[in-house]
Amino acid sequence: MGSALVGWPSYPRRNMVAKRKVLKQSDGRYCESSAPTLDQLKGGEMSILRSLFSAKEVRDVAYAISSLNDGPLGNNLSFSEIAQAAIDALYSNAETVKRQVIVDGLPPLHVALNLIVNLCGRDLGSGHFHTYRGVLSGRGTARKALFHEAQRMMVERGFIQQDDADVGAERLREEIATAG
Repeated sequence: MGSALVGWPSYPRRNMVAKRKVLKQSDGRYCESSAPTLDQLKGGEMSILRSLFSAKEVRDVAYAISSLNDGPLGNNLSFSEIAQAAIDALYSNAETVKRQVIVDGLPPLHVALNLIVNLCGRDLGSGHFHTYRGVLSGRGTARKALFHEAQRMMVERGFIQQDDADVGAERLREEIATAG
C-alpha cells in the first residue's frame, strides 16, 4: 500500500511540489505560498463566490453595510472590524436576513444598522474591550461611539423611536458597568 494515507490519493513527489510565489499581505508582510492568503479568503477572490451564490436580500444588506463606510460610521476606528463581522454574520444567517427583508418588510439599511448595533453591544458586554471593570479601552470606546452613531442614524431615519434608543443605551451602560 505504500505510505499513502487512507482516503488520500497517492501522487508522485514531483506532482506535490506547487509553484510558489511571493505575495504581499495587507499588513505589509510578505509570504511565499501557492495557497490563497488569509486576506484573499476574507475579502478577495473567495468572497466573489459567496456573493454570487447568495440571495438578493443578503447582497442588498451587504451593500448597505459597505455603503456605510462613506458616511459618519466609516470614520470610526472599529467600523471595518465590525463591518467584516457583520458581513460574515449575514452570509451565515441568510435565512434570517431574508425573513427580515421579505416577511417583516425591513429595508436593508435598517437590517444593516441593527446588526452593527447588536455586534457592538455584544462586544462591549463581553468584557474583552475593558481595561478594568466598567472602564473601556480605546477599542471599546470606539465601539461604544459606533453603537451610539448607528443608533442615532436609526432614529434619524425613523427605523426606531428615540425611547427605544434610550433604553438600548441604558442597557449598554449597565452591561459596560458589570463587564470587564
